[in-house]
Amino acid sequence: MRLPFLALFLLALAGCANPGLVAESAPDLHRGAVAAAAQTDATFAATNSSGRSADMDRLLLAAEAPEQALPTISNDQFILVIESETQAQWRDLFAAITGYTGSLVKLADPALAAGVGADLTAAGNSFNALAGGSASGGAIAGFVGTVGSAIVSAAGERKAINVMGKVDPAFYDLLTSMADTLGKTDDDGLRGTVAGTWNDAKLQVLRTRYGSLPRGPEYTAARRLLLQDYVANLQQRDAALAALANLRQSMIALAEAHRAIVQNRDFDANAWLDRIDRFADDIALQLKPK
Repeated sequence: MRLPFLALFLLALAGCANPGLVAESAPDLHRGAVAAAAQTDATFAATNSSGRSADMDRLLLAAEAPEQALPTISNDQFILVIESETQAQWRDLFAAITGYTGSLVKLADPALAAGVGADLTAAGNSFNALAGGSASGGAIAGFVGTVGSAIVSAAGERKAINVMGKVDPAFYDLLTSMADTLGKTDDDGLRGTVAGTWNDAKLQVLRTRYGSLPRGPEYTAARRLLLQDYVANLQQRDAALAALANLRQSMIALAEAHRAIVQNRDFDANAWLDRIDRFADDIALQLKPK
């Protein structure tokens, strides 16, 4: 739990922040949140798509094994690397996050500021609804609810920087906890789950089939094909893990950008927001079919 004096310190900083920085940075913060949401959708979809390709290889190999029964084709044979429930949880969370950052854009613009309190309340209630159900996931449900309460509490503020100052401690904790949920390493969090699914389910059949081939030069061609498939699957696994690692960095960058704006650190805010764009480019490159 964060120390109370930290929240007071951030609020004090908010009071002396540069309004021009907030007006300039709020749209960039919102674009960063939208970009991170798009990165998440693309990463999850591409990871599952490459996983289905690996499952096709597995079924074809099983069909070639005369000692095994011909496998039936069913949805159960295609193992989702990232489950549909997890995808929905993240999609709902980003809808709430972009609802909040979109409200900041309006509040920072005098021409749009009227009535934003209702938008902020709606955004806060979106977080609260997620925290009250299962959509936020058990590991971060508490952080989701704290953000919702903070936004609703700050909805009456007339300055975007004051709203951000009140919301920042909870918002920072939520985004960094989302980053940790993705996994600090390939053995942790969602990255660990993805690695385990590939290693234990999708790559194992290739190892088993390779080991079952009789010795001798007449099987060299078959072994070569298996090794080529194995390397291709390794590349797909590693690309998915690298994309998740970059997505984690985008979560951290969004948290740090929000905090830098609150603390009137314009250079840092811009640097963190620029990182999200770079991470998006890296993810697109990593997930590009080889």
